[in-house]
Amino acid sequence: MKPARLIRQTLSRVFPTAASRSRAYIQQGNAARDRQDWAVAATTFRAAVELQPHLVPIWIQLGHALKEQGLIVPAIGAYREAALRRPDLAEVHIFLAHLHKQLDQTDVAIAHFIRALHAGESSTLQCDELLRLLGRHSDMDRTTLAALLGDLFEQLPPGPVE
Repeated sequence: MKPARLIRQTLSRVFPTAASRSRAYIQQGNAARDRQDWAVAATTFRAAVELQPHLVPIWIQLGHALKEQGLIVPAIGAYREAALRRPDLAEVHIFLAHLHKQLDQTDVAIAHFIRALHAGESSTLQCDELLRLLGRHSDMDRTTLAALLGDLFEQLPPGPVE
């Protein structure tokens, strides 16, 4: 082994970087997730994103682990962090839509389904779910529904250029 590499390895063991500590937490979280130990998975994934908040996939894993424990509001918080960092990631909006639907927050769920479609989601299942949620607004007059959707569309970023 080259001396420089040996020195780097030794120093990284003595003075671990945020990245190396985060990787260790992620490995522990993945192992906990695989054995469905959701509390440990959530704790270790949270530790990883505290060290490296840019890790969007780990925010998503944290959301999954919290959701599996029935911690819906904290799961929404984790997914929201992922969505803030990657608003173009359709799957995050799908997760958020389903959780808001569970909380009977139909308008927020609709907004996330639309954001997912805008980000490229093409599943007919998700489209059908959006239509069902829109159908729940049958008691809402068309003007109010149009205003709700208009406000949402104004908030969407420009779509990809084709």
